[in-house]
Amino acid sequence: MLQQAGEARELGDFDKAGKLCRLVLKSHPKQTDALHLLAILALDTNAFAEADRRFCAVLALKPNSQQGLTQP
Repeated sequence: MLQQAGEARELGDFDKAGKLCRLVLKSHPKQTDALHLLAILALDTNAFAEADRRFCAVLALKPNSQQGLTQP
């Protein structure tokens, strides 16, 4: 499902990508790849506070993760 979310983002379908990420998080709330992609989607749509919140969530779950610090 995350691969589909990434593909949707690449095609510019941010709504679909976000929905897919949220579906993943519904069953796996600590899935950092989904949180990271939601952060990137927030940046894509200029929702900077949301992006910051998502990146912080990734770092809270994985303090040494590069995901919380970088974009793909």
